Amino acid sequence: MAALADIQYAVHAPNAYICDHHQQLLPEWSRPARSLLVVLQRCPMSPTPPSQAVEASKNLLRDRFLALAETIAQPLMSQGHLVTYFDPKTGLPANSPVGSMAIDDVAVARSLLGYERICNNQCWCLVHPIWGQAVYPSTLVSSASHHHLLEVVQQVLLLHVDAPS
Repeated sequence: MAALADIQYAVHAPNAYICDHHQQLLPEWSRPARSLLVVLQRCPMSPTPPSQAVEASKNLLRDRFLALAETIAQPLMSQGHLVTYFDPKTGLPANSPVGSMAIDDVAVARSLLGYERICNNQCWCLVHPIWGQAVYPSTLVSSASHHHLLEVVQQVLLLHVDAPS
């Protein structure tokens, strides 16, 4: 797991769920998923109890992930790789046709990283070893190799860190 301020990320081979449900999640993909990016963002507050402030915070983290994922996806797609990132709010692909299944970012992060999860208000929450429940997981899948996806992610995140605020 690599870290950068309030973002942590890890690149893995796709978990069993992605492999088993490839066609339902990514119906127009002609190639298998070869790599998966899990992005964890530290939330400024715990997701419980639910409130307008919590929802506003989650919406900002969602928008931040979607912008980051698009920035990662562009160079990969220009090189001929397939890339789909999932809307953390719905579990549906944000940049490709919707399949018959949604992804569960908490379950993906749990299966790949081994973090615990707990149920709060009928919603599963990931428990980060340092941030506790104040974590917002999200997922990107690619046909690029593990090493190539990791290289692109590192380049994109360096640009974000070096960019003026």
